Amino acid sequence: MYFKQLFKTLELMGFDKPMRHVDYEFVSTPEGVISSRRGEVPTFMNLYNYVVDMAAVSTRERHSDWPENKVRQIAQKIALSAIKYEMLKSSRGREIVIDPQKALSFEGFTGPYLLYTLARINSILKKEKPRKIKDWKSIVIAPLEKQLVIKMLTFSEIVAESAKTAQPSIVAQYLFELAQKFAEFYHEINVLKAEEPEKTWRLGLIKDIKHVLENGLDLLGIEFLEEM
Repeated sequence: MYFKQLFKTLELMGFDKPMRHVDYEFVSTPEGVISSRRGEVPTFMNLYNYVVDMAAVSTRERHSDWPENKVRQIAQKIALSAIKYEMLKSSRGREIVIDPQKALSFEGFTGPYLLYTLARINSILKKEKPRKIKDWKSIVIAPLEKQLVIKMLTFSEIVAESAKTAQPSIVAQYLFELAQKFAEFYHEINVLKAEEPEKTWRLGLIKDIKHVLENGLDLLGIEFLEEM
C-alpha cells in the first residue's frame, strides 16, 4: 500500500517513468529479527560506523605505515562493500541476516573478498603490463584458463537475467564464482615467472578478469579499490 501511494503521488507530480516495487524479505541480525514495533531498529549510521571501525583495525594491522586518513578512507570503502554486498547477495525471497563480523571477512562470499581479489590482480599488473601477442598459435592454454574465459563470456547473460528478474543476487553470485576461479588459477598457474608467450597471455587474461569484476561491482553500486 505504501508504494502504491508513493507511485500515485509521483504520477500526480508528473513523473512518467515506469515504477516497480522490488520487495525484499525481513532483515535480521544474529541476535534476531529487526522489529520497529519493539523499537529494535539499528540505524544505518550506527551499523556503518561500527563496521568502519572494525575495518580500520584490520587495515592498520596490514599497513602500519599508512597515514590515518588513508586508513579511514580505505576502511569506509571496505565497510560499504561489506554492507551492500551482504544485502544484495541474498535472493529477494530469503531473509537477510547482517553479521558484521562475517560480512567483513576477506575469505568467502563477501564484498571485501571481491575487493581483495581485485587488489591482488592490481598488484600483479603493477609489476608487469600485458604486451601484444605476435604468435597466438604457439600459446598453450591450460584447461583452467579456458574455464575462466568461458566464465567471463557469460557475464552479459548474467546481467540480462539479473535485470529481467530484478535479482541483484545473480550478479553477486557470479562475481564470487569468478573470483573463486581466479583464486584457483592464481594458486595453480604461474603468471610473472611463466615463459613467453604464455606470460603475456596470462597477464591479458587477468586484466580481462579485472575489468569484468569492476563492471560487476559497479552494477551493484560497490566502489572498488586499487590496494587494500
